[in-house]
Amino acid sequence: MDTYSHAYGYTGHYRRPGTQTSYCGRDLLPEPNTGIATRICATCTKGEQRDRVAAEQTVADRDLNGPTLAVRAGVRYCLVGTGRRVHYSNNDDTLCGREVTEYTDGLDERHDLLCAPCIKAAEKRAYARALADASPLAKTAGQTVAEQAPAAVRDEPSDWWTIMDPATGEEIARVHGETYQDMTPRAEALPEVRAVIRKHKGFSRRRLYVSELTPEQLTEQAETEAVAQLDRTARAVEYAEQAEAAVETVEDAEALYAAALVTEAEASDHTWRGAWIGEQPAEAALFVVDGMVEQGALFAPGVDDCRVVREPIVARASFLPTDLDRIKTKADADRAKYRAETDDRIAAECAAHGVAPSQGVRDRIAARAAAEAPAHRVIEGVVVTHNGTAQGSTPADATHPNVTAARAALDGLAVATMTDHHDVTEPTEDEQRVRGYLIDPREGDRVAVYWLEAGRIIRRDTPWHGPALDCLADRLTRRGWTVEPMLKSSQCVFAHRPPAN
Repeated sequence: MDTYSHAYGYTGHYRRPGTQTSYCGRDLLPEPNTGIATRICATCTKGEQRDRVAAEQTVADRDLNGPTLAVRAGVRYCLVGTGRRVHYSNNDDTLCGREVTEYTDGLDERHDLLCAPCIKAAEKRAYARALADASPLAKTAGQTVAEQAPAAVRDEPSDWWTIMDPATGEEIARVHGETYQDMTPRAEALPEVRAVIRKHKGFSRRRLYVSELTPEQLTEQAETEAVAQLDRTARAVEYAEQAEAAVETVEDAEALYAAALVTEAEASDHTWRGAWIGEQPAEAALFVVDGMVEQGALFAPGVDDCRVVREPIVARASFLPTDLDRIKTKADADRAKYRAETDDRIAAECAAHGVAPSQGVRDRIAARAAAEAPAHRVIEGVVVTHNGTAQGSTPADATHPNVTAARAALDGLAVATMTDHHDVTEPTEDEQRVRGYLIDPREGDRVAVYWLEAGRIIRRDTPWHGPALDCLADRLTRRGWTVEPMLKSSQCVFAHRPPAN
C-alpha cells in the first residue's frame, strides 16, 4: 500500500480511502512517497490496520466457504431453556448474559434462529481477535506460548472448589472458579446446592488441591491457564503498542507490562502503618512518656496483640508558656494558609463559571496580594511593555497571531496567568496557584494547548483533571480548528488554526 507525505517530509502516511487526508488528520500531497519514506506514522499504521481488519471481517461474513462467525470469534453454539434461538457462548454464560442450558452443534429444524445480541457480541469479539492477530508481535506471541515447556504438576491449590453439606461434610458438587466470588453464583445455580441451602441456610466450601482433581478437571484447568496466558500476552502486546515502546519480542513486551503493573501497584499501595505514629524528637514533645514500648511499635509487624501493655506508662505533662505560644503561632499560620487556599479555590471556581466571588473573599485575596507583593524595583533606561505576566501564554508569546486566535476560540474557559520563567514540570510554591489553559505556538499554523493544575501540566489519563484536554479539543473543533488525535498519555492538544477564508 502506497504511503504519502505531508509538506514534503520523509514520514510516510496512509491515506483514508477516497480522501486526501491521512488517518492522523494531515493533508497529504497527491504523489506517493513510498520509495523515499524513512518511517511510517504510527497513528496511520494503526488506523489503516483497523480499517483493513474491519474490511476483512466484512468479506469473511459474506464468504460462504470461509470460517463461520463462531470459529472466528472462538465461541460455541448453545441453547437457553426451551427457546428456539441458538446462542453463542465462550464460558458458562451466553454472550448476551444468560445461563447456558446445553451446548449444540449449530442450527437445526427445531432451533433455526440465532440470537441477535449474541451475533453483535460475536462480531465484536471476532474483530478484536483479528485485530490482535494483525499486531506485529502477534506471530511471536503464539510461538512463545506454544514453545513454553509444560510445568511439573505440583500439589498446590487449584481453581476447583468442593461444595459440602455443612451437617454431614459430604461432597455435593464440584464447581470451577478462580475466586470464591466467581464460584458462588455457579454453585448456587445447581439444584442440589440450592436444596442444601434451603435445608441448612447455607453450604460449606473448600478449595481443592491439584492432587484431588480428576483427569477431566486437570485438563479443563490446564486449558483455562493456557487461555489466561494468551490473554496476558495479548494485554502485554497491546500495552506495548499503545505506549509505542521499542520492543521486538513478546518477552520484552511482557516485561514492560509487568513493570507497569508493579509501578501502578506501588503508587496506589498507600499504607498508614508507622506513618501516623512514629518516633518524634524529644524537644518537640508536649508530653514525656516513659515506657519500654514505643507507640509506633503498636502497629509494627510481628506484634500479635496490640492491646497488651507489658509495663505501666507514666505520663508527666508540662505546659510551658513558650510551648503554648509555639502551638498558637503554628495554629494561626495553618489557619491562615487554609483560609488562603480556600479563597483561591472559591475564586477559581467562580471564574470558571463566569460569576464573581463574594465581597469577603475578594477583600481577603486583595489584602493578601498587597501583603505579598514584592517591592517595585526601578530600572533606568529600560522600557517595560508588560508587568511580567500574560493570560493564557508566556509574555514572550502573548502577541503571536496563533496565540491571539486560540485565546479567542477558548474564550470563557479558565486561563492560566504565566510568566517567562514558569516551570510547568516543577512549579514553585507561588506558581502552584496557577490553573487554566496555556497556549504554546509551534511551527506554521500549529499550536499546543496545555491544561495546568496547581501550576503543573497534566496528562490525558490523569484522574479528575485529564478530561480537561478533551474539553479543550472539543471547544477548538467547534470553533473551526483542526485538532490532531490524542493518545491516553498526551499532555497537550495539537491544533491547526483555520484559514482566514
